[in-house]
Amino acid sequence: MRIKWLRYQWDLEAPEARGGATLPPYVFRKAEGAEADVARNVITSAFSLDSGFEDTAGYFLNGFKKGCEEAFDQDAPSCVVVQHGARVVGVSVVKADPGLENHLITGPILFHEYRNRGIGSILLSHSLDLLRDLGLREARGITQDRSIAARFVYPKFGGRAEEFRMPARPKLVA
Repeated sequence: MRIKWLRYQWDLEAPEARGGATLPPYVFRKAEGAEADVARNVITSAFSLDSGFEDTAGYFLNGFKKGCEEAFDQDAPSCVVVQHGARVVGVSVVKADPGLENHLITGPILFHEYRNRGIGSILLSHSLDLLRDLGLREARGITQDRSIAARFVYPKFGGRAEEFRMPARPKLVA
């Protein structure tokens, strides 16, 4: 089966793209420099268990880890985390380079037991806020058309979808 990709775009100056939503008892905040390992653990654990990406998980997981390292190489990491009590249960790594096709490097990623509670939508909202704060006027995110993000999360906050042709994957085995 051929995977179809969608690229969502958000006008960060539009009223519907403005976030700031909360969902007690969860705390949404910018990540701190010392949380790189925590963020990487959430990304690895949550993404590898996501059945919607099982056919591409290995390929994208390496890119997500690299994006996470780059985000935490900065003084102020370009990452939003969701905290429940003392535990970080979700992350979203972003990159504010206007020339990129995808600014949501990981997209909202949550531990499985925290899904279907609206947390991913609010995490997206805070990710868009961070990209706006970093100077972007428009943000883009890429996901598979059958993913939870494409069906329930990315259309929010004024997200507009268009088909996207993913560059060919490099051969992983000679």
